Amino acid sequence: MAPIRAVRNISLTPNFGGEVMTVSLRCGKLPPEHLMPVRASPIATAGRFDGDVVVLQANAHVGFQSMIDYIMCTATHYLERLNQWLRETCPASDLAIGVHAAAATPSPDSRRFPPSALRQIFRCMRARP
Repeated sequence: MAPIRAVRNISLTPNFGGEVMTVSLRCGKLPPEHLMPVRASPIATAGRFDGDVVVLQANAHVGFQSMIDYIMCTATHYLERLNQWLRETCPASDLAIGVHAAAATPSPDSRRFPPSALRQIFRCMRARP
């Protein structure tokens, strides 16, 4: 089982472009508010489901088919938005391949770069032959 922070951090990576669809049971241990930060996801107040958050235990769903229909409808709108993205081809040498981390655990040495500097390092990295 993945920790909540790991799932949250994966969902915030640039690979998703800020477009994440969440399907939630709204159980007591993992409501969507805990999984996705409010600033990163359009999670509405309890009992409502807006945007790309599908809450299966919402009162609006009557039966399993209603849940599946809502998931498919939300996914269709989500895919329409994703298909509007501009895609361009570029050589592999222009792609950033990763950022070297100083340590797996936080240490004073690994905190010497502010996040803005790490973003700049990531942008400047190039794949090497």
